[in-house]
Amino acid sequence: MLDWSEPSAAARRAPPPVILNAAAAADQTGLGAIDRHGGRVSVDEKRMINCRADVNQLLPLKYKWAWEKYLAGCNNHWMPTEVSMQADIALWKSRDGLTEDERRAIKRNLGFFAASESLVANNIVLAIYRHLTNPECRQYLLRQSFEEAVHTHTFQYIVESLGLDEGELFNMYREVPSITDKAAWALKHTQHLDDPDFKTGTPEADQAFLRDLVAFYVIFEGMWFYTGFAQILSLGRRNKMVGIAEQYQYILRDESIHLNFGIDVINQIRIENPDLWTSAFQEEIRAMIRAAAELEAAYGRDTMPRGFLGLNAALCETYMHFIANRRCAQLGLARVFDETENPFPWMSEAMDLKKEKNFMTTCAERHHPDHVHQHGPNCGHAAIRHDAHVDYLHDGHLHHMHGDHVDEHIIAVSATNPVHCTPEIRCSGHEHGPNCGHEAIPHGDHLDYLVNGRLHHTHGDHCDDHGPVQLV
Repeated sequence: MLDWSEPSAAARRAPPPVILNAAAAADQTGLGAIDRHGGRVSVDEKRMINCRADVNQLLPLKYKWAWEKYLAGCNNHWMPTEVSMQADIALWKSRDGLTEDERRAIKRNLGFFAASESLVANNIVLAIYRHLTNPECRQYLLRQSFEEAVHTHTFQYIVESLGLDEGELFNMYREVPSITDKAAWALKHTQHLDDPDFKTGTPEADQAFLRDLVAFYVIFEGMWFYTGFAQILSLGRRNKMVGIAEQYQYILRDESIHLNFGIDVINQIRIENPDLWTSAFQEEIRAMIRAAAELEAAYGRDTMPRGFLGLNAALCETYMHFIANRRCAQLGLARVFDETENPFPWMSEAMDLKKEKNFMTTCAERHHPDHVHQHGPNCGHAAIRHDAHVDYLHDGHLHHMHGDHVDEHIIAVSATNPVHCTPEIRCSGHEHGPNCGHEAIPHGDHLDYLVNGRLHHTHGDHCDDHGPVQLV
């Protein structure tokens, strides 16, 4: 994140970048005529908007935080088809596995996200990319665009897996008023940016671009997505729709970087163009955030008219007030609602998704002659990867693979067995202790164990559910 201190007087008085060729400098797309006499780009020439430096030259980097976010996005790569949907399919098809309120919330949730990811992607490639004139930021935008495509793929995968009506889900943003109202509100801030004649460079145009960034990064991705995350992850915490919940965790991890990138961009523009961040404009942004929170509260009431265990519209509205105040603080603005506590503190844990969870359903590509099974990208073994080894399930038993060797661990935890589950931990409705009887593999500071056919991983006082055994 950025340094929130005010820019120094020297920074505010920094001279404008030297224009070496006025005709070439006017081109901010990177597709104009090549300036055959242009000098090499210096860091001081780079700016977020209205830049006169060559936008095709990534180096030297000026905004290293943008490059770091690009690398983080690459490291977090995932695909929805890596996640098993078998448990979700069985639960969705069962008569009494889900209540009608839960089914309504799930379908409304999927309907909102199905089109929203495309709306966000369209805004990136058709509006933001054109007017953000920094190459390292554009590099991240390309990564984000791909991630939005992966997210859209996720909802296609879910709809296909559950056998849902694809027209109903993907057209819901035009048929359900609480969803339509949000999409229409956000689109009004980006529609004019798609005008071929629109250009930044005047205070009015630059502020219009800032409004777009706030609408999509701070509000769309940074506020409106979070009610949906809370709904699905709350179900996942109760072992319901665990495949969808896992995919939402990955989306949440991506979106948290998208949000932080957008906030950094907004505040960097604010630092470089302090004349844009007037008191009146700040109040306008605060009003946008307040209005967005009210739209989200209406969406919560529509998706959860009666609520379900652990979640209801009132709690989601409180959560949205908490989030709205947080977003204001990140922009250096006064809060818009009375100070409130976070009603869903467990959401912070959901965002702390470690890279090792990317290995949920695949094992190392290796064949072991002393075992009859093989491991590879499509082997279907529920697994947890660690730095030097992999723990996985096969034929209902835990195995431990290190180097070229595999140990089969059939350890029933008991009072007489020195291997035991970590005490004082509760996960998915079960407890662990010296007499729990769970098959387990101990590793120094953590434990991997099997309970009710699901692989779990404990570390410290936290426990992750790594999904059911799914052999293919």
